[in-house]
Amino acid sequence: MFILDVMLSGKSPLVTTPTHARQYLKDNLNLNENSVLYDLGCGTSSLLIKLSSSFPRSKIIGIDNSPFSYLISKIRILLNRSRNISIEYKDFFNVNLSQATHIYLWIYVKDMDKLLDKFKSELNTGTLVYSLDFPFSYKEPVERINLGETHKFGHTLYIYEF
Repeated sequence: MFILDVMLSGKSPLVTTPTHARQYLKDNLNLNENSVLYDLGCGTSSLLIKLSSSFPRSKIIGIDNSPFSYLISKIRILLNRSRNISIEYKDFFNVNLSQATHIYLWIYVKDMDKLLDKFKSELNTGTLVYSLDFPFSYKEPVERINLGETHKFGHTLYIYEF
């Protein structure tokens, strides 16, 4: 699947948020009917589908620029009958995030600091950003959550408030 995704998209490889991190977010996010959560680089939408069932009144938006991931996401969302999820086939650097109340990302470290200026200019005061494993270089998180050192990936969740 990894090779197929890279061949089809020419973009970043498909890497899914680990199960333990998805469960932590499901159990600890406080989403309500006014919440708008974006997953930047949502892959095949595993996290979004998990959150959709727990927070059916929230608006959940996945952004991915891989045609393969986008297609798989659309099919999975249809099969799961997730009515509060929308998927956009876009580069997240070109998406207006001003309506976000929550943002989740697990992206390459090189892209984190590129997003910082975008977040500072677009996000409303109080927007929470959850970054798995990769912190911003020039912004301190309000909280660091240790998700367990026994996992190969997904040991630290950095939470930022803008």
